[in-house]
Amino acid sequence: WLPWPIWYIIVLSISSFSEGNIYENDRATRLDSDQDLGDFVVSSNHEVYVGGTNVLYHLDWNLDILESVKTGPELDSARCHASGTCPQDVAKSLTNNTNKALVIDDENNKLIVCGSIRQGSCSKYQLQNISSQVEFLPEPVAANEAGSSTFAFIGPQRYNRWGHGNVLYVGSTFTHHGDYRHDVPAIASRNLHDLRFAEWS
Repeated sequence: WLPWPIWYIIVLSISSFSEGNIYENDRATRLDSDQDLGDFVVSSNHEVYVGGTNVLYHLDWNLDILESVKTGPELDSARCHASGTCPQDVAKSLTNNTNKALVIDDENNKLIVCGSIRQGSCSKYQLQNISSQVEFLPEPVAANEAGSSTFAFIGPQRYNRWGHGNVLYVGSTFTHHGDYRHDVPAIASRNLHDLRFAEWS
């Protein structure tokens, strides 16, 4: 008998994500998405969160669906700011929201979810109830194209004498998609309160 973490890593290693399905051996958990699934994270109490295009799932350790929420599509334009404000000559169109980053903030009991719309901005969800109390943070954080990559994790801010606590570290591909991409550095650390810069390069 294997300890739970090792067993779960093995199960996830032989699982694969495809259009709306999580396959575990010969059993498939059908998720209501006709789009590709992307990132997933496992919480300290063994629950799974899966981000895909226009959707976010909360699963139990048996991969049964506990909750799901729609994250898109939304009216958006690459020429609009993360806050949603646009130049007068810009028309928004219905745009798919591809999940770019999915990070558990255990300290604050939040799930940080960043998508490709609104300049790669993020929202915070309650870990135990992703369908309530969603907090939108109008900061450009992630790549704003479906095919461009973003990597994010939470770690200690201990690289300088005055740093303390944890921050969100983000590496984001530069895109030429829209007017605000120079606001998103290749590498940055962001405070967990409002995702504004702690340091960047």
